[in-house]
Amino acid sequence: MAKRKLFICYPFDKDGKLMDYVDDCKLSPEEEEQCYIEGSLTKVYVTHHVGRDPEVKTIVWRPNREFKATFELLKMEHGCSKKVTVWRNQKTGEIYHMFMADVIDLLFANHGYCVLTGTFCFVKRGVNYGIKWLRED
Repeated sequence: MAKRKLFICYPFDKDGKLMDYVDDCKLSPEEEEQCYIEGSLTKVYVTHHVGRDPEVKTIVWRPNREFKATFELLKMEHGCSKKVTVWRNQKTGEIYHMFMADVIDLLFANHGYCVLTGTFCFVKRGVNYGIKWLRED
């Protein structure tokens, strides 16, 4: 039996910003493949939480890609399942999270400064999403 190719798509809100967490909103393997082939897949989810009204979320799923950017380090945050640094794209002002494991890799690559230029991609760690520096250009 041939091993099925894994297509990983990443969640963006309706304004085009990468979402760092999406609760239980997931894609099936068939939807992942559709997203990869078509370049995006928009889904509407209704989430239910005890004691709160249902919340409607529109998520635009997009395949991973490399992109060039310059980021400024703003701060570090942590939650129940993640530790991240928070970075602002100097051109667009968009905010992204980078996982600490990827920051450590970056620092060991002799880049001990807080402004990053290079090629990036999106990553998933557990149930969270962020960005990862790939290389200098």
